[in-house]
Amino acid sequence: MMKTSLQDKTTYASTIPQEQNSLKEKSPQERPNRGKPWAIALVTVGLLVLSTGIYLVRNQSRGKPEVLETLTIPVQAQNIVVRITASGEVQPIQRVNLSPKNQGRLAQLYVEQGDRVQAGQVIARMESRELEVQLRQAEARLKSSKANLARLETGSRLEEIAAARARLNQVEARLSQLQAGSRREEIAAARARLNQVQARLSQLQAGSRREEIAVAKARFDRTQANLSQLRAGNRREEIAQGKARLEQAIARLEDAQTGSMEEEIAQAKARIEATKAELELTTKRLERYQKLEIEGAIARDAYEEYVRDDRRVKANLQEAEKRLEQLTQFRLAEIERLTAAVAQEKQAFQLLEKGTRVEEIAKAEAEVAEARSQLEELVNGTRPEEIARAKAEVAEARSQLEELVNGTRPEEIARAKAEVAEARSQLEELVNGTRPEEIDRAKAEVAEAEAQVRYQEIILEETKVRAPFSGVITQRYASKGAFVTPATSASNATSASSTSIVALARGLEVLAKVPEADIGQIKSEQTVEIVADAYPDQVFQGKVKLIAPEAIVERDVTLFEVRVDLETGKEKLQSGMNVDLQFLGDRLDNALVVPTVAIVTKKGETGVLIPDAKNQPKFQPVTVGFNIDNKIQVLQGIKAGDRVFIELPKGKKLDDIFGDG
Repeated sequence: MMKTSLQDKTTYASTIPQEQNSLKEKSPQERPNRGKPWAIALVTVGLLVLSTGIYLVRNQSRGKPEVLETLTIPVQAQNIVVRITASGEVQPIQRVNLSPKNQGRLAQLYVEQGDRVQAGQVIARMESRELEVQLRQAEARLKSSKANLARLETGSRLEEIAAARARLNQVEARLSQLQAGSRREEIAAARARLNQVQARLSQLQAGSRREEIAVAKARFDRTQANLSQLRAGNRREEIAQGKARLEQAIARLEDAQTGSMEEEIAQAKARIEATKAELELTTKRLERYQKLEIEGAIARDAYEEYVRDDRRVKANLQEAEKRLEQLTQFRLAEIERLTAAVAQEKQAFQLLEKGTRVEEIAKAEAEVAEARSQLEELVNGTRPEEIARAKAEVAEARSQLEELVNGTRPEEIARAKAEVAEARSQLEELVNGTRPEEIDRAKAEVAEAEAQVRYQEIILEETKVRAPFSGVITQRYASKGAFVTPATSASNATSASSTSIVALARGLEVLAKVPEADIGQIKSEQTVEIVADAYPDQVFQGKVKLIAPEAIVERDVTLFEVRVDLETGKEKLQSGMNVDLQFLGDRLDNALVVPTVAIVTKKGETGVLIPDAKNQPKFQPVTVGFNIDNKIQVLQGIKAGDRVFIELPKGKKLDDIFGDG
């Protein structure tokens, strides 16, 4: 409670002396016409002084109550409403800084500061190309796992078993051949190949023959003629043929766009409309006869007939819709194919008009150069490296012949036996079918692949930053292309991190800070009057919404936070505005009140100054209650009508009154 002292600024009247009358009565023996003249003058002056003294005394006697009334006021009994004053700030009811769940670069930002958004609305989107690729990979693995499971559950196909049996026969035959040794025809074939490569070597060593040179020369002449034709350009008849092909392709495209196919689609649409009308009729009729059948008005067989009609019409409608879809898809595919054909023919026609392309001439020149090189090689003779390669082929053929003549080696037979065992195992596995544990393993692989797809879908969805509630974008912290990381302060109502994208707020309320001494007078739903610094002449209304269960300490003062709902002023007040609040408490009837300036403190004791018997200030201890504006309630120590000093008499100090001076 605030303690105040009286101000030493009022003039106080001095005490009035007692009236004394020292005048003597005249002697009756004195004669009026006798005596000294100076005596008569003295008597006259005395009468004037006495009259003036009486006048001054009377005036001072009348002025004393007027001065007391100026320095004091009476204690009043009033009906008052308790008001608890506090300061506060307008703030959003709910506020969050939004940031992505995973770090990355901001691809799109769909809102600006001041935009209103709905709960679940996409605020921003992070880059997701990598995640999209990972999702497609996971989907591909899922398809592969499902296909493998379906194959195992279906079992081996006949053609797979036949292929496995054929392979077994093949490797068994190979093993038998190795065990039996080389046959004569194999040895003869190996000897023939050796003779062939030896002859080739002898030819190379002997040089090129005339006929080979003649063939190379003929190829060279042919490539030169082709090059000359390309350089000369296209003939008129070739251009005319290309133009005719282009016109034919365009005609086919126009026919597909507006011809018979369009008529078929129109007929299919008409059939669908007619079938829908028929279905509507059969449906209504079925509903009507269903009621009659339930009531027993018609036989069950008759009702079933209407059911069959309804099903037939529905089937016809599905068939017509499917036919329309097929025609539409076929028409689009045909138009796409013919459009590509027109583009191809147009490109070919343009090439014919422009003449031979540079790359075709370059290709022909390369062929001429190659033919010339081969001809020169034959004319100049065989190169040493060709002879070396022919000698290597002879050595390889001789080695194969010797291997066949000498017989099969033991390691080759062992390898062939292993191939036979593997082929027989595969055939038995296919014949016996898939084992249950293999199917279980395949199912587990499918489940794992499905979980991976779902995980990638969630990660991809998390690249979209959504609004957790409806509200207004109050701040924007990032722009398109910025690198953003998850923020631990994303849900803090006041922090604004550079890692956040935007700040989202909902509604307005006032956060007041009430001293510990007054918190007992605050109740839920209590009426509050609010005055903002920005609107000092307007009073907004509110209600107490919540009282904090725990106190806070600011500058060594214990305070309780009180949240106040705004009932008026929401369209004017803005977040961050400073406001003063008055909590309207109980109504006190006939409460004793004095001005706040009348309250003084003497050695820690609260009291007021009242007039004593001589109308001088005297300390009177009191018990005070609530502050109401510039007045304070007095609970004990004085009564209504008592006067209390609000100003000190001139020349008086509190120390003099308290006796401390």
